[in-house]
Amino acid sequence: MEFASLPENPGFDEEPNTEHNTTVVLDWIHAYGVLGVTPSTRSDPGADRMRHGGKEDTLSRFVTEAHNANAALQLYEAATAQDGPDIDFIQRVVPESHKDELTQQTTMAKDWALNRVAAVVQAYVREGCYPMLLRQEGSYQQALVFDNLLSAMWLQMMWLLMATGEIQRCARPGCPKIITYDQPPQPNMDFGLKKNARGKYKTRKDKQFCSTSCRVMNHKQKQRS
Repeated sequence: MEFASLPENPGFDEEPNTEHNTTVVLDWIHAYGVLGVTPSTRSDPGADRMRHGGKEDTLSRFVTEAHNANAALQLYEAATAQDGPDIDFIQRVVPESHKDELTQQTTMAKDWALNRVAAVVQAYVREGCYPMLLRQEGSYQQALVFDNLLSAMWLQMMWLLMATGEIQRCARPGCPKIITYDQPPQPNMDFGLKKNARGKYKTRKDKQFCSTSCRVMNHKQKQRS
């Protein structure tokens, strides 16, 4: 499956409430739905929250969550890059008090980065996901369900950390971006979300590059070689 991440933070203006940020967020919401971060009440059940949002589904909250999600994903991609951990990237994230100690050894830097990502993922999953017993075909199965779309995406990130199958990355040499990965099989469940919500963002099975720029750069690199 495709990793359905929030828009990359560099695409946002530094000030959250700008016209550009509004356009980016509305485009994303039209494709996927709202994050649904407003706590539910008896008069505002979870399914309605995920369709329509609430008072806490603000533009600034969306920008903050996009930053958090992409920071975790980019740190994971840097730690697991095919050519070895991206020490320069990890060094920009490591606290000053540990930089010399951690970034002198590749293994230590990778372990620190993966542990950091796991801690953030666990905090989000613990906050918004929970196990549920489902009866299917005469027996019970356990499934992880989520309170909102934000939690669902962090659940995807947890599955990425646990993935044992193929993880497809961008085909441009040097680009660590993840395109697809094999998700663990899950019971069929209907959360009242939009069907095929990826819309125009749905990834083709034959997709090789994470972006048009990487495809163009790869073509130019091949021409020079």
